[in-house]
Order: sequence, then structure tokens, then C-alpha cells
Amino acid sequence: MSEQNRIPGKYSGKASARLRTLKLFLATFLVCYLLLRFVVGISWISGHSMEPGIPNGSMVFYLRLTRDYQVGDAVPIKMPSGMFYIKRIVAMEGSEVDLKDGTLYVDGIPEQSTEALGRTDPQGDHVAYPCLLGEGEIFVLGDNREDSVDSRTYGPMVLTQIEGKILFYIPPLW
Repeated sequence: MSEQNRIPGKYSGKASARLRTLKLFLATFLVCYLLLRFVVGISWISGHSMEPGIPNGSMVFYLRLTRDYQVGDAVPIKMPSGMFYIKRIVAMEGSEVDLKDGTLYVDGIPEQSTEALGRTDPQGDHVAYPCLLGEGEIFVLGDNREDSVDSRTYGPMVLTQIEGKILFYIPPLW
């Protein structure tokens, strides 16, 4: 059969459709990867330290790009061990943190948080109170104060340990 007798594009339609589908899949995969690597993070809550604010088993989504943190923000924190914890910022650099009679005081003012559950007592002897936060330091606590390992144990965290700011969470379905 000569070149002129062949039906032009008989198989090229299927091949080009597959190629377009493959390109679309690869482009979608690349965009999702870049978004999840540099813009948005996903984590799961394992434990009761953030209850009642964020229930155990919740999937949390956080924005990696922000560096505008404030007291009250729930943030993912990377520990030197490589583990990640979700905690709430209760004090920023320059503040004085004190724990008296199960109550958190920041700059002499007792905490009025609606998320806090239980007594806020010291943990161990690694942190001396009152604790003055230096430049770039924050103090973080879990919402469930009696079931949380946080700055009361590890001391103040540095801003560079924060991986982002929690945008929202999806509670567990079970």
C-alpha cells in the first residue's frame, strides 16, 4: 500500500488523546505536589492534647506561606526529633509567662481562653517561672492542659519551628 492510499490520522487520534490525557495527568500531579509541598500542609491529630479545640483523629490543613502568627493561633511545630505537634500559641516574644495555682498568666494577666481545658500546671523542672520570652521565641500549649506535652516540658519554641498556620480541620468520621 502506498503512502497516498493510507487513511491519514487513522490511529493518530487515539494516540494524541492518550498523550493529552497523560500530559494533563502529569500537570495535575505536579501542581498538587507543589501546592502540598510549598503552600498547604496536611497533618492528622493523634492524641487528645488539642481537645476540645481540635478533636483526636482530625485532619488539619495549614498554610505554609504565612509568618504572621498571633496569640491564639493553632500551629504545627516541628520538634528537633523530627516529630510534628499541633499546639496553640499562648505568648509571643517579649512576654512574661507564669503559672500559678493551675492558671496561665501572660504579662500578669490570667488567661481567658475558651479553648483551654483543665489546669495549667508546670511540667517537670526544665522551665523556671516566671519565664521571659526572648526574641523569636513563643510559648505553646495544648488545649487539653492536663493531657499535653508542650512548652511547659520543652521550654519556649522558636518561630522557625513553626511550619504554618492551621486554616481548618476535618473532624474524624468515626
